[in-house]
Amino acid sequence: MPKPQGFCIFCGGPGLDHEHVIANWTARYLKKNIPEHGKLSLQIDNPGLLGRETVASTIKKIDGDPRSRRVRRVCKKCNRGWMRDWQNLAKPIAERIIQGHAVTLSASDQKVLSMWVLMTVIVSEWSDPEYQAVPEGDRRFMWSMQSPPAHWKIFLGLHPEGVKDPYLHHESAAFPNGSGDNDALNTQATSYTVGNLYVHAVSSTIPAVVDGFKINLWGCPRLVQLWPIINAPQGWPPLVSLSRNDAERIAWAMYDYIGEVNRRNGAAP
Repeated sequence: MPKPQGFCIFCGGPGLDHEHVIANWTARYLKKNIPEHGKLSLQIDNPGLLGRETVASTIKKIDGDPRSRRVRRVCKKCNRGWMRDWQNLAKPIAERIIQGHAVTLSASDQKVLSMWVLMTVIVSEWSDPEYQAVPEGDRRFMWSMQSPPAHWKIFLGLHPEGVKDPYLHHESAAFPNGSGDNDALNTQATSYTVGNLYVHAVSSTIPAVVDGFKINLWGCPRLVQLWPIINAPQGWPPLVSLSRNDAERIAWAMYDYIGEVNRRNGAAP
């Protein structure tokens, strides 16, 4: 029996192509030494619902390095058109910051890098669709407007240990949205490394979640906010490099944030 017709996650068109989770040109900066990786799914219910666990978490372990995977969720027209164009614009900028060189990022540079990060985050989610949380509206906005949605937050850090100890960490969560559908994943946080570069991207269909989601390191010299743009030009690298503990702390910040929400709601995390 033939497989049903698949459609592009960006434009909705047919004719799917294979796309790397992490851009193929970054291979020279990736040490393929991750034997397995995990996907973490979090559930938070409305406060005050009796008889229900406020947070349920599921971790799925998957064999192999996630950054070498390819997914068939993007059409040839997108993959070989606007997506390739953004990759080509991002490559010369990204390669310098991946290598840890000092650069000055203009507003245009920051938008280019943000589009590169969004493509990575969105495609990587579809390597395991059951943990996919970025809504169709965000993907269509990115395709039609050729810009990251304003409600995303993207941060970069200098992480020299990522060269020899790389990883990709993804958390998706279901926050109450007032519609009664409290099981739908609508929030995600993704952290990954490419060479010396550490990327952390957060998004949600509920603006208050992203606005209220704080990491103690935000606002400190360890992270640079890439999107929305707040400083242009922006110097790179940050004054202080991320340690392994810093990187882990940021990657798990969504889980910690949900624990804080539960404590405010009077429920056990």
